[in-house]
Amino acid sequence: MTTYYMRADGTAANKAAASGPGTSQSACMNVSVHNGETFSAGDIIKICDNGGIYYSQIVPPSAGSAGNLITYEPETGDTPEINGSTELVGASWADQGGNVWSTSVTTEPHIVFLNDVKGNHEATQGAVNAANDWFWGSNVLYIYSTSNPSVAFSSIEAAITSYVFSISSKNYVRLANLSIWKGKYDNLQVVTSDGCEFDTLAVSYANVNGISLRGCDNCSITNGHYHNNGTLAGDPNYAENTGAGILLWDGSQTNTIDGVESDNNAEDGVALGGPIGFYSGADNVVNNCNLHDNLEDGVDIKNGNQTISGCVINDNVASGIVLHATAGVCTVVGSSFDNNGPSHFLVTDVDSGCTFEASRCVFYPGGENNATVHLTYNNGPHKFHYCVFSDGSIYRQLQIQGGSGHEVHNCTFYCPNGGTTSLLRFTTSAASVLVKNNVFVSSDVPLIRYDTGVTVAEAENNSYYRSDGTASWLDYQGTFYSKTQIDDGTVFAAKGTDGDSITGDPLMIDPANDNFHLQSGSPCINAGVAVGLTQDYDGSHVPMGSAPDIGAFEFISEWFQSFRN
Repeated sequence: MTTYYMRADGTAANKAAASGPGTSQSACMNVSVHNGETFSAGDIIKICDNGGIYYSQIVPPSAGSAGNLITYEPETGDTPEINGSTELVGASWADQGGNVWSTSVTTEPHIVFLNDVKGNHEATQGAVNAANDWFWGSNVLYIYSTSNPSVAFSSIEAAITSYVFSISSKNYVRLANLSIWKGKYDNLQVVTSDGCEFDTLAVSYANVNGISLRGCDNCSITNGHYHNNGTLAGDPNYAENTGAGILLWDGSQTNTIDGVESDNNAEDGVALGGPIGFYSGADNVVNNCNLHDNLEDGVDIKNGNQTISGCVINDNVASGIVLHATAGVCTVVGSSFDNNGPSHFLVTDVDSGCTFEASRCVFYPGGENNATVHLTYNNGPHKFHYCVFSDGSIYRQLQIQGGSGHEVHNCTFYCPNGGTTSLLRFTTSAASVLVKNNVFVSSDVPLIRYDTGVTVAEAENNSYYRSDGTASWLDYQGTFYSKTQIDDGTVFAAKGTDGDSITGDPLMIDPANDNFHLQSGSPCINAGVAVGLTQDYDGSHVPMGSAPDIGAFEFISEWFQSFRN
């Protein structure tokens, strides 16, 4: 294992002379020398910041091996910037009149940054008529400026490097603690390179994707920040929002994305799959990530058998998770969803055969004029186990459309302020649905709605409570049943369901402040039925008593809680 040093203005003729430190220009190679060298497994390339910003594409020329990755990392104390743009503030600018200035740029840029602000890409030179406007044509860049741009701006950067850091067919390469940004396409492109690691990277302002893995297996993306990547619809090059913080596509499988933040990207925080025909492979894991404020989805899944675990997915414009996959299982565990619209989960393709399995998740209000969770088309069976639906949308908390064999077990539905049409709805001939051990609390709407054509295999051991006390507690295909009719067996006689369900206040500790645990006197304790589940929302053992409790939380006595703590 050998350590080599690189800086943007390095003058070392070869790697042998690049022995450092970074303060010595002659003891560091530049990017061009690096790209032409050969390195051995276990070698380390220190990227130094003494020589200024890196404006050249870095292309690792060699592969590492398992346990001996080739590593790219900053020299101790350095914060190098790897930039896909070229600086033009010192260029020769010609006054075109009307506050439009031009300079020669032979490579078409896809982004122009003016004082680090992303400019407005116009379709014609004539449209350059306001601050931050720009246009490129016939090897000339035009920008709007009220005076000579060399004086008016401190920085003018044109993104001309297609891929700022490009790894192709090189297994076991590691990048750590680097800032990579302003690429013409993707900031970091990885193609058919397995076992690579990307740790604590800051990846931003790519014209398309922050990082893309194409045909890569067993790679890890950990503890980084991927933000403000992609281009919005209306740009002359793009008819629709384009670009994700992280993209896995073209068969990429068994990769792990762990502990990253991905936000404010033009499309998705994480996209598991690219264009039609270039979907991701299976068994990728997105774990402990914060995916928020993306202009489409938190996670876009185009192929099945993916796992989302321990994530916080909030404030994404389109959906928390959107599913296009035609087969497989999307497993979501221990994740939180809030204010994603129109839905936290949304299945969009009519031919989708994929299944959602959600456990130990919490869903806060999300979606305007839609369901908090909306699973459409004839797909599934979908499963919701030990989940919490708190408050709700102005439509409903969970809607499952079509398909068969869906399970909703040990969930807590809480909507005290009304405004929904029902808490749980099955529609479009959903068949053989199972609804057991759930708590339903509402102020003024039916708790469950079964539409025409829906068949119920089992609905048992649920706790129903409608605080306004009116008659419409359950809606079976337009026939409403009251609390009394649940209690006196009318529902069971008519529908064969809810013979062991209970009504009344479930006595949760403080549901208004999201504490849905059961009080010691709750009628839900030991009132459930075994459904094969062994952990509740908190991860506590099920059952703690003689039978499972109803709802998402097993009751734990104060004595046992203190003993466990």
